[in-house]
Amino acid sequence: MYNGIRRAAAVAFAASALALVAACGGGAADDKDANPSDETSAASEPTSEPMSSRAAEKALLVDSDLPKGWKRDPQLVIDGEAAPEDLLAKPADAACQLLVDLFNTGRIDADYKANAQAVFLKGKNMVSQDVSAYSPDQAKRAMTALGKAIDECGTFDSKFGGGKAKVTTKPLEVDKVGDETLGFSLKVEYGDDMVVDVEYGVVRDGANTTSVQNNWVDDRGIEAFEKGLAKAAENLRAARD
Repeated sequence: MYNGIRRAAAVAFAASALALVAACGGGAADDKDANPSDETSAASEPTSEPMSSRAAEKALLVDSDLPKGWKRDPQLVIDGEAAPEDLLAKPADAACQLLVDLFNTGRIDADYKANAQAVFLKGKNMVSQDVSAYSPDQAKRAMTALGKAIDECGTFDSKFGGGKAKVTTKPLEVDKVGDETLGFSLKVEYGDDMVVDVEYGVVRDGANTTSVQNNWVDDRGIEAFEKGLAKAAENLRAARD
């Protein structure tokens, strides 16, 4: 359970008194002059249709995709059962709800057709991945809405850890991969100088998306985040070929 791990990290953090996650086929069939090589090329174009559950699982990262020391915990997912205090509550500004949903579930839209998630740990730090399939239009709309939320929700109020929380969002530069890529950071400040820091890279490839999240406590783990995002985008494209 991802959010339970987040809470455990925060508790350990407090104890240490430190402050801180359809391409269309080319050429008509009755065109006798069509170039055979063109038909072959068109046939090999990746589809924009949503991937299957099996393909989503295959698109997940494995330990060897990340730097040494990172290990997947097969018992953990991002969107696991969580106590209310481990989830961001409904924001005061409704326009920021998508950021809250992404923080809580790892996904950019709740109405997915296939989904798979993985969580990797190294000490108190965590890199996690979500792979989700939607309809092509749905995936595009969700990415547009996420980009708008990042732009408009620089700071908003919510609840976390059983009390009030201030959430700060900032754009984050990430390598452009897939059909669309968005990067941003989310800082949740709550309680007595408690902070949760998460960095996100979200990629859309056709109807499918993947998000990689870097939830760190004492080591930002930027190498794992960047390597993970690059490989996640590569896996996403391969899964729809």
